[in-house]
Amino acid sequence: MIRRALLTAALLLTSSGFARAATLLTPPFPGEELSAGVGTCSVFNDGKTAQVEIAILDRHGAPAGLNSYLAVEVGGGVTVSLPDVDLSTFSPSRCRFVVPGKTKIRAAFIWRSGNQPPVIIPAQ
Repeated sequence: MIRRALLTAALLLTSSGFARAATLLTPPFPGEELSAGVGTCSVFNDGKTAQVEIAILDRHGAPAGLNSYLAVEVGGGVTVSLPDVDLSTFSPSRCRFVVPGKTKIRAAFIWRSGNQPPVIIPAQ
């Protein structure tokens, strides 16, 4: 009886941690229409250290670039970005972030080209 109660409590605690995980996506970026500049996915953690997954994807949802995925612990007050993806070689379209919750995480797709100001597309 006690074992069953402990097992049930453990399952509830474990499943509640997974239930709080959130997937954030950026709106599509017209990566196929541009052949200049670089794109990257960045995440800022304004909370406690958290496990985060970052992926940069093409319009079909496939990896866009050689280093297009990263699973990493991000400390509080820290920003982590994927390596830049060159738009002359790949066509990134959006970023996907799997985070423990939405309240303390800020994430975005960032495009830079030459001396132009960067274009920052926030994830939702």
